Amino acid sequence: MARDEVLGWLLRFARAAAIGLLDLAAVVLIFAVVLPGLISLPQGGTGLSGAGTLVLAIYLLVIAARGLKGTVLEPVFRSSALLLGFILTMTLVGEGVVNLEYTAEGASVSVEFDASPLYGIILGFLVLPSIAAQFITYLVNLSARG
Repeated sequence: MARDEVLGWLLRFARAAAIGLLDLAAVVLIFAVVLPGLISLPQGGTGLSGAGTLVLAIYLLVIAARGLKGTVLEPVFRSSALLLGFILTMTLVGEGVVNLEYTAEGASVSVEFDASPLYGIILGFLVLPSIAAQFITYLVNLSARG
């Protein structure tokens, strides 16, 4: 009986290792080959801006995450889309310098405030928990399946 248990555990481990290697190969293929190729394609062909390329990449990542629902790659793609959304938002915010000028009776006051670190902190507190939530949701669903 003990020999059958050991053999069963070895087969489970071998299966898990094989599936892990397939997942790793898929992640490397998608992130190292396919996604960079898709992102660089529109830049040469249609002349999309950097923001347009990021929007396209986010869209493709969300589609891939929906297609891979229930797999370990779903939270990876959703997290990547969230990070690209963060990068896009920070790009659109730009330098984040608020410049206020006030003139009254010949006197002029100018105040400049660099808000980009504040934007980064606020968005970081929104994005980072969202990324963690993707993986937590996946793990909870995985444990519920048994």
